[in-house]
Amino acid sequence: MLFEYDSYLRDQYKVFLLKGKFIEHESAQQLMDELKADVEGDTSRFLIDLGGLNYMNSVGINSIVRLVHMINLNNGSLVFSNVPDRIRELLELIRLNSILSICDNEQDGIKTLLN
Repeated sequence: MLFEYDSYLRDQYKVFLLKGKFIEHESAQQLMDELKADVEGDTSRFLIDLGGLNYMNSVGINSIVRLVHMINLNNGSLVFSNVPDRIRELLELIRLNSILSICDNEQDGIKTLLN
């Protein structure tokens, strides 16, 4: 399955559910465009669920770094949840885990995001 995502707005935050292989520039740009519109609008808290991802290359890694940077510049909050072991190992290998807020599940992510 190629990369796709769903998103929905909750009361105080927006959720993005990422699925498939995060390897395409075009799909990554669609995600970035939607998130940029949210950040420039009224949304400042984001939960990104990586549970549906089964592969990520440099496109996905670069997109995550750009997401973090964009949200931080706009004083927002970002939490990643349900990170598959394979993706978590990659993030640890390149030491991105030190700048990301990673939670085991959505409930923990929501608690972290809202506190």
